Amino acid sequence: MKGRSLRIDYLKGIAIIAVVLYHIGVLPYGFLGVDIFFVISGYLMMKEIISSIERDGYSYTQYVFKRIIRLWPIVLIVGIFSLGLGFCLMLPDDLENLSESVIASNVFANNILAAITTKNYWNVTNTYKPLMHTWYLGVLMQAYIVFPAIFFIIHKITQGNKKIMKYSMVVLSVISLILYLIPSIDDAWKFYYLPFRTYEILSGALLVFIPKTEKLENQKIAKGLEITCLILLMCALCMKNIEINNQIKLLVVVSISNLLLLIFSQTDEKESSILKPLAIIGKMSFSIYLIHQVVIAIMYYSVTDSITIKTGICCFGVISILALVVYYFIEQPLNRFAHDKGNIKYIIVVSIIAFLGSTCISGLIYLRSGVVRDIPELGISKENIHRGIHSEYCDRPYDWDVDFKNNETVNILVIGNSFGRDWANILSESSIAEEIEISYIFPYSDEYIFERKNRIDEADFVFCTISETNDSEITDFLRKIIPSEKLYVVGTKNFGSSNGIIYSNRKKENYFEQTVKINPAYITCNEDAKKKYGEHYIDMITPVQMDNGTIQVFTDDNHYISQDCRHLTEKGAIYYSKILNLSFIVE
Repeated sequence: MKGRSLRIDYLKGIAIIAVVLYHIGVLPYGFLGVDIFFVISGYLMMKEIISSIERDGYSYTQYVFKRIIRLWPIVLIVGIFSLGLGFCLMLPDDLENLSESVIASNVFANNILAAITTKNYWNVTNTYKPLMHTWYLGVLMQAYIVFPAIFFIIHKITQGNKKIMKYSMVVLSVISLILYLIPSIDDAWKFYYLPFRTYEILSGALLVFIPKTEKLENQKIAKGLEITCLILLMCALCMKNIEINNQIKLLVVVSISNLLLLIFSQTDEKESSILKPLAIIGKMSFSIYLIHQVVIAIMYYSVTDSITIKTGICCFGVISILALVVYYFIEQPLNRFAHDKGNIKYIIVVSIIAFLGSTCISGLIYLRSGVVRDIPELGISKENIHRGIHSEYCDRPYDWDVDFKNNETVNILVIGNSFGRDWANILSESSIAEEIEISYIFPYSDEYIFERKNRIDEADFVFCTISETNDSEITDFLRKIIPSEKLYVVGTKNFGSSNGIIYSNRKKENYFEQTVKINPAYITCNEDAKKKYGEHYIDMITPVQMDNGTIQVFTDDNHYISQDCRHLTEKGAIYYSKILNLSFIVE
């Protein structure tokens, strides 16, 4: 491509390698590679706009249209590909989530969806989402729509006054940075919404306004500065076991990226055979970015829950092959095809057809709650579909947040989060259900619990749950107000990382005999809690643990114990009610 910068391409190469390594799980701060892309995008955006202004050919609609033609068709193709894989491999909840992402990605709004739903980029569930990464394209397209519109208005009002345009960008950048640094603003907003990413994009854009000087004409000095910045950038992306706030890490990466682009803009382009491989990867960065998360998500969802040298090599191999296919057979041909204005209408027509088809199919899947086949082991049938079947069961105890009414039964008070609701469901499914009355309190706060202290006084047993791998729910406050003789602690539980790995083997004879490895942290937590609470501890792991240390996935009648590897299905609750000794409650 004429006028293409080798050095910007190798910077893109560094960024995409960092992002891929992060999503595979081997580079802790590789996610900052996306911030390098934001800076580069701002620089290239403003460079093109200024160039068109100088040619007296700046058209806002034409600029946005070119960006849509560049990005939209490939996003649609990857979305359709992901939906096809999901249809074949995914369980209903996961397929429902994917269908949402396809629709959101089709309109470049997956960042908005993520901010509303998951809210946390680092949530482990994102690992299994093939289109999780398209949040970046959402922010980028929104930037391509908003900023050129602002620049176009300023250009028209000021008759092309570049100073006013530059100062306007400085003001927007400062406002954005201040918003980003305000602690009280939700982290999800800061991560996913354009106003909090504006300073990154516009910091790169502002570099275009810096005139070329003679200060960096000495190539040795320029090369030394470039190498120094690259080393610092690598350190920022690879730093480990250093307690630095994520905001500071991001600002460091943004600053170094801007310094590198400044050096590039102030010095003549020099080819380097050493950097060419990185530059080639950089040229393919868009295709690599789009395809890599799809491969990684499917790998973790259906193949393995841990990365090894072998799986890592295989994953890189598949990403490389698919990225090459997308780049050489889709991205490049589309770009060449789009250069002829007569072909644009064909791209638009095909894209609209793909958009309508994938959006309608995804919408139908979403309306069907992701159910595309019968899954008797989850109690799901195509003939009986309704949204939230599992959460509906898990959340039943919310209705039990009432005072005790029957003095002739054993009064049971359960205090805890969703794990507490699991325990309440186990008790309600047990053989002693008719002999007990269950009351449930979600621990909104110590004050909330204290307001219901009458239930603690009236309860014969109080069960509190350990959440995840710690006992944060068992606060000092609860220990003070609950008599030790009636306080029992219900342990944590875990059934692997993804049922998709189990479900992918559904055609095999040993499907219902599968077990999973459990994170050692859960085992350690369980053992520590046993020692800490003694006879007043309810062990949820050992009853479903096999002799080899793995954990059961299915009940004795071939149903999933958990739908999401953490919470219990109805059959899972029934199964636990049978294998746990609950007779002490009514003795």
